[in-house]
Amino acid sequence: MMKFAALEPILTQQDSAHAARLISSDPISAVSTAGPQWLRDHQAAAALDRSAVAFVIRGGVDGIGVVRAERLQTPGVFEIMLHSADDAALEQAGVGGALDEFVRYLLSGTEVHRIEMWFGVYNRVLLDYAMESEFFRCEGLVQDRFFAEGRYWDGLVWSITGPVLRRIQAADTGAAEAERGYARTARRLRQAIREHLAETE
Repeated sequence: MMKFAALEPILTQQDSAHAARLISSDPISAVSTAGPQWLRDHQAAAALDRSAVAFVIRGGVDGIGVVRAERLQTPGVFEIMLHSADDAALEQAGVGGALDEFVRYLLSGTEVHRIEMWFGVYNRVLLDYAMESEFFRCEGLVQDRFFAEGRYWDGLVWSITGPVLRRIQAADTGAAEAERGYARTARRLRQAIREHLAETE
């Protein structure tokens, strides 16, 4: 079972309501992938309902954002969306741990052939992450894709696909097999201890 360090699973209706409030709490965010966006709580809840998977990003008292993925029209293709509840906190904490953890979880839980992420060129937090990422590769630039601070900005599309995607999957499969091997060894050890105790009684 995957352990989460940077993410908090959304498991209950109360968790979903809390995540919706985080999504709608910073409408002028420069870190959210969609750019500045005024969303009411019910619109944020609808976005969560469209998600294949979603997590709260840990930090502060109640979390500093939400990361989620939506299935696109092509089977096995997903788009990652980051919603900031606190740009300053996300910038200080960094998004690398949360996004890398999210990618690994997405690849472990469903069939994936491509993951993509869009954001504006003004988004320094995500740009710095993507430039240094071992996972994402830049596929291109789309002119005037985002509107922020009173002007249009070009957008960037980044993806994980092909050999990189398979390498992540293979690494996680190896880690899972190692964990299963440890569990098998632990079961044999417990059984041996029980047998030994039974003999000494």
